Amino acid sequence: MTRYHGGEIAKAGFYWNPAGWEITTTKKGEALPGTKETRYLRIPTILLMLVPASRSGLLVSQGRPACRPSWKYRVRREE
Repeated sequence: MTRYHGGEIAKAGFYWNPAGWEITTTKKGEALPGTKETRYLRIPTILLMLVPASRSGLLVSQGRPACRPSWKYRVRREE
């Protein structure tokens, strides 16, 4: 991943600001937002598409729902 700073002219693509945990998109010839202290990492498009797919694959492979109610909140039936 290539490093850029705010205000630099960048290629079209996706740029991640690690300080603010935000992703910025730019068109060809656009400047990145922010000052020279703002850092960005260029994220390859294929990586951006693979990360969510791999995370959902992990949830499916566990064989259980992602949001299971805790044992504290289960209703007990009186017999």
